Amino acid sequence: MVLAFGVATGATTGPAAEATAGPGAITVALAPQRGPTPAPAVEPVPTHRRAAPSRAPAPAAARPAASAARVPAPTAATTPEPTTTSAPDPTPTATPEAPPVKHVFVVWLAGHGVATTFAADSPASYLNAGLRPQGALLAHYDAIGHGSVANGIAALTGQGPNVDTAADCADPTAFSGRSPRASDGQAIGHGCRFGPGVPTLFGRLAAVGHSARAYAQEGCDAPHPRVPSSYLAESACSPLAQLDVDLASATATPSLVWISPGPCDAGVDGACPAGEPDGLARMDAFLRTLAPKLLASPAYADGGALIVLFDQGAATGPGADFEACCNQPRGPNEPVPQDPQEAPAGGGRAGALVLSRFTKPGATVRTPYNHYALLRSLAAIFGVQPPGYAGAKGLDPFGGDVWSGR
Repeated sequence: MVLAFGVATGATTGPAAEATAGPGAITVALAPQRGPTPAPAVEPVPTHRRAAPSRAPAPAAARPAASAARVPAPTAATTPEPTTTSAPDPTPTATPEAPPVKHVFVVWLAGHGVATTFAADSPASYLNAGLRPQGALLAHYDAIGHGSVANGIAALTGQGPNVDTAADCADPTAFSGRSPRASDGQAIGHGCRFGPGVPTLFGRLAAVGHSARAYAQEGCDAPHPRVPSSYLAESACSPLAQLDVDLASATATPSLVWISPGPCDAGVDGACPAGEPDGLARMDAFLRTLAPKLLASPAYADGGALIVLFDQGAATGPGADFEACCNQPRGPNEPVPQDPQEAPAGGGRAGALVLSRFTKPGATVRTPYNHYALLRSLAAIFGVQPPGYAGAKGLDPFGGDVWSGR
């Protein structure tokens, strides 16, 4: 059943005009068609930034050996706490009506900040001149923190950061703690690999007959920071090369396709071999090869949407950005700040581009959204309960400002 949407707020602007828009306790091992036109300018990110919260170091643990299978569910348990029990996620608030999208392609890329990625002089020329005019730019789309793993897990589970995921899981230990609590769906503890006790978008789609699959350039044998689903027991993965085969027909294409290029092609600075294009230029070359295949696929033609998604805003340097939006709460696994009035630090304006016949070509959306809002939007499209913080009361999914082409 597709979730019912209410009135959407926000704003879109077309190429010629704009309008302002808007849990007892256990140890969990969690294993139309338009020609290219110049991209409109994106307003600079505000210069004032909150300081990022300090992070305590994660406990040391041995890195698990790589295997072709996901890490099994936990077998150990901590002392039970009878007062805490598992419960369903909070009932979502009414949401704007979801468009009749049948297939969603998400391309998960490294963020440089929306003002850099979509600047007039950005090295990402195909993104800006080839794809930007065909879709809606979410210019106020925020990450939920810094660290690609934390953001990817948030977008697929609604779980907030913990000290390990925020540090990109250099030692990908199994999550240890308590199962998700009733109030907000958050598992309490730390670690990287989440077992079946933590709901995921992949698992919820499978439960209602939809297919969801990650296509990973780095393979599917072991957790990898650029493949957020690799930290989740409830997930499915294929090598990226399999995507060409699966795109041959709409029936062979999963309902949700999550594409995870490796660090170089994702645009991580300094990740490419010496002498090769790097950063945004390399990411742009990857998109130039990938995107036309997606847009020409039967699945895209049959009510598809392509979301070019960036993990975080600028994390270092003079443009370092810790902006947060959408009443983002401070997660229970984040360090307690010295100042109790300090707002949670977000991951800055990352930006996102949504292409579909249900979006307005060339539109700029200035309504604030984030990875939790994306997850809520995908859950609404496929008629499933949004997990974790994506089910928070008052969180809006993408509304009529994004789906303005209907």
